[in-house]
Amino acid sequence: MDSEYADVVYFSAIRWLSRAATLKRFWNLREEIKFFMESKRQNVAFSSDDNWLNDLAFLTDITQHLSDLNLKLQRKSQLLSPISRKREFPDLKLFAQPFDFLVEVSPDDYQMELIELQADMDTKRKYSEKSLVDFYKLYMCEKFPNLSRHARRMTSLFGSTYCCEQFFSKMKLTKTRCRSQLTDENLVSQLRVATTSVKARINKLCKDSQLQVSH
Repeated sequence: MDSEYADVVYFSAIRWLSRAATLKRFWNLREEIKFFMESKRQNVAFSSDDNWLNDLAFLTDITQHLSDLNLKLQRKSQLLSPISRKREFPDLKLFAQPFDFLVEVSPDDYQMELIELQADMDTKRKYSEKSLVDFYKLYMCEKFPNLSRHARRMTSLFGSTYCCEQFFSKMKLTKTRCRSQLTDENLVSQLRVATTSVKARINKLCKDSQLQVSH
């Protein structure tokens, strides 16, 4: 048959994200699959039912959306605000778009700071020039303590599974059968070093360490 695809993607239970590709390919090949099954004298009358097709289309779309979301969550240093619908979460919109947030609908603790912030053109210019985290870190802590405290809460929300996945990968590499005597305390210390974003100052550590002089 003159089809765009030569075969159907096989689903693997190990890599569940392949479900999206499998369903999408099945949907695109549904007519060819129906023709093939009928040529084998199989009863596939349900494949012409509108309700069944609607359910299949919905399943294909929602699985694709979940797959796309999973890929977004795998990025490093991912904030929750860019991947969420801010209109449904006012706290996230207040954090991500403080200059567009309506003062009258904000909590009382933030209203005076929002009025002052939105009237400050210099700070608004810096908001457009810096990343969201750097903006709050450099320009908000002292002048707007309540908004800064709110920002710390929002940035602490995990927008990525990257850190968790990286942590377990490091643990699997560290705690092997050959290191069965590794204590929990040492494991925690090693994992902290392996996953931290703080760079070790090797030269300073070597300088401060006591040399073992041989006799």
